[in-house]
Amino acid sequence: MKTKWNKETCYEEAKKYSTRYEFQKGCGSAYEVARKNKWLDDYDWFVEIYKPMGYWNKETCYEEAKKYSTRSEFQKGCGSAYKVACKNKWLDNYDWFIEGRFKLFNDKVDSVYVYIFSDNTVYIGRTLMKQQENRRIAHQNDNVGLYAKYNNLNMPNMQILEENLTLKEGLEREDYWVNWYKNNGYYVLNKAKTGVGSGSLGAIDNGKWNKETCYEEAKKYSTRSEFCKGSSGAYEVARQNKWLDNYDWFVNGNKRAAEKKTKWNKETCYEEAKKYSTRSEFKKGCSRAYRVARQNKWLDDYDWFVEIYKPMGYWNKETCYEEAKKYSKRSEFKRECGGAYAVACKNGWMDELFPQKS
Repeated sequence: MKTKWNKETCYEEAKKYSTRYEFQKGCGSAYEVARKNKWLDDYDWFVEIYKPMGYWNKETCYEEAKKYSTRSEFQKGCGSAYKVACKNKWLDNYDWFIEGRFKLFNDKVDSVYVYIFSDNTVYIGRTLMKQQENRRIAHQNDNVGLYAKYNNLNMPNMQILEENLTLKEGLEREDYWVNWYKNNGYYVLNKAKTGVGSGSLGAIDNGKWNKETCYEEAKKYSTRSEFCKGSSGAYEVARQNKWLDNYDWFVNGNKRAAEKKTKWNKETCYEEAKKYSTRSEFKKGCSRAYRVARQNKWLDDYDWFVEIYKPMGYWNKETCYEEAKKYSKRSEFKRECGGAYAVACKNGWMDELFPQKS
């Protein structure tokens, strides 16, 4: 049964989380009701309220901002850090924020770099020239640093391959260097697609998102926040052009959206799930049905999902590492692949798979 979010139920739901950001990610509908009714300040256990005086400086604001893809997400998720960043004019340095990228396409601001490990493994990336040092620091704690730690290798230095590029040139040259290293016998860590048209930046620059394509993309989601998380490039184009109000199926008290959601029952979720071979495919392909199935604990009934049939002993350090790379946080890893999660916990690998942020 769908929860009716009022002051009491929002309060109870909010108690499950320690920050506004966690609350927003964990239950967007309750968060939105609480935000609109200005109840968030009543949840005085949220960590943001207890940051000591002077906590938000250039470094801590930068680390906090990396959790978000847009300025508006940052503002909603951690208003105190956002205010400090605004006051000190640091927002333009957060080059992953979609909004700021629209102003940069014609400027020579971008660069492409590479990390070359001693085992002929490489990682190629691109960043604004002024953000090279910040990106270098960030890589020490992400999959690049984790690869070095897991394989007992020294962390190599960042080598700049090219500078003074426009953002479009940066996308093109990043793709060029990925293919160059592949063709020259290196193992490339990069998994995401590179090149013009890739990612939210590439999609905006390449003209992929227009009124029609944004509309089609938006139909995959049931809320604005889902749309923003799932396709930030399309979302930002739609927001700037004020098309979001046209997507009347988004859940915001809209009757049509509520009626649309009621089609997902035990039978229809089962039929939808049969189209996929893994839980993660199901989640990506039809997030509404997946959520209903997960909430009702029907996922274990879908015994064709590949995860269930991993042979005894399949999960070792290497396979757990590869599986964990699919997820951004421990709770997601636990939910999507409990077998690998349990083995990783038992063997004490979780701090390597998901390094704690300092």
